[in-house]
Amino acid sequence: MLRARRAEGDRLMSRNALSIEQIKLACRHVDELIEAGFSENFAIRSLEI
Repeated sequence: MLRARRAEGDRLMSRNALSIEQIKLACRHVDELIEAGFSENFAIRSLEI
């Protein structure tokens, strides 16, 4: 059974919900790949792994 937790405003959030820090880290990773010469498409698709 999937459990959820209550957040602000009494909304249910998934236990797998990303934090703001995790989202910032993922964005930084995409930016670094693009700066290293990878295509934007490749950089974004790397988040799916």
